[in-house]
Amino acid sequence: MSAKLAGTAAGGEVQEAESLLDLDPVRAFRHFRDLYLKADFDEKRLRALKSPWKEFWLSALAWNSGRVEDSLKLIDKASGFSERHFWMRYYAAEILMRRVDLYRLARGEIQAVIKKCPWLWEARCLWTETLLACGVDDPLKAVRGVRVPETSKASFLAWRGALALWSGSYDAALADLDVSAALQNPDALCWRGGTRVALGKVREGKEDLDKLLAMDPHDPEALVWRGEANRLLGRLPESLADLDAVIAQSGDKPWAHVNRALVHLAKRDLKSARLDFARLYPSGMQSAAAVVQACAGLDARAMKELLSKTLKAGRGCRRSDPHLTVSWTRAAGVSVPARLPRGAGLYYWLRSLKVPVPLEADLGPPMLDEDEALKALS
Repeated sequence: MSAKLAGTAAGGEVQEAESLLDLDPVRAFRHFRDLYLKADFDEKRLRALKSPWKEFWLSALAWNSGRVEDSLKLIDKASGFSERHFWMRYYAAEILMRRVDLYRLARGEIQAVIKKCPWLWEARCLWTETLLACGVDDPLKAVRGVRVPETSKASFLAWRGALALWSGSYDAALADLDVSAALQNPDALCWRGGTRVALGKVREGKEDLDKLLAMDPHDPEALVWRGEANRLLGRLPESLADLDAVIAQSGDKPWAHVNRALVHLAKRDLKSARLDFARLYPSGMQSAAAVVQACAGLDARAMKELLSKTLKAGRGCRRSDPHLTVSWTRAAGVSVPARLPRGAGLYYWLRSLKVPVPLEADLGPPMLDEDEALKALS
């Protein structure tokens, strides 16, 4: 589940959180998630709320501003008020895995949530993502046979379909995503579009992506996938428009740079392709310049081969989540450590291909180490 803060929220939406204190935990989690995905939270207004919602919502603000340790401390406080609020630690697990790549700690949190909150199917999906990241055989086992309420069916199938896509199980992905899309789930359109592109059904995939982007023109994954689809269809100006848009929104989208480099190669613009190649691991302008220079010996054919292998190894993953980067990197047969350095991007994959890259020390310190995370979670 991505943590997006979009749009504007009326004061009533924030105040509505207070009423969740009287709901059962299942309804509380679902309702909060819906509010969280659409609300633009105001910190001053949130501080007037009662605990644990005050800490929980302030944690969301801290998370999205990159203050990971503060966010974990607030989650720890909010989830500790009573047993019925323990499900909030789901978000601690998500932060540990997606923000700082601490898989062991994240797995412990998820296991605890699954044990105490068996109704939270989202935790089983997040658990499956950890299995994907760690290269476990049959990672989809945890989400097979899971029964969810009818009201959650579309959301669950969209996520399970995405998990199947990222694992390379395209037929299984389509089976879930077709049902979810029929139930009007927008996320299903993104992942079904991606699955169809991965299967070579590019025009059909683009139709799904067009529908989603008509509803949400800024969806980053959909923009990357449609950029790829347009490139495969030979619509290079349209492809560049999509890829430029997602890179302008979020410069940490390695898949957008992979595709944009391929577009530049198709336009015989090797210089621009090399610049995108260097951006695959944004570790600072000095390092990027060094990579451009080091890759000067790569001709267009060699670079296209490297980038095409990257997409193939991705098995459908077109997200910037570090844990999924580890997943497809391992799928390509690359030996990587348990945790990627911050800003590494495609560093290890490139190094395995004997492409000169910066030293690990140049990539900067990790955002949060294990001791700091444990301390924040008291």
